[in-house]
Amino acid sequence: MKSQPTNISFDEVRYVLLHLGFEQNDRNGGSHYVFYNPVTHKRLTVPKHKPIKENYIKALYCVFDLEEKE
Repeated sequence: MKSQPTNISFDEVRYVLLHLGFEQNDRNGGSHYVFYNPVTHKRLTVPKHKPIKENYIKALYCVFDLEEKE
């Protein structure tokens, strides 16, 4: 994901988040989905677009403190 942040699908991001303990909130009814981690209390909103824009992938890294915010 980090090497090609502009070529990531929603399903790939969803897979990673669910395996990291996040829960998907399907109740918003729009094109964006909210993922919430009940242990860390972190929340991330992800659009279901193809492909996902690079700024959302960078936000994913920031949630996990994998790189500094720009």
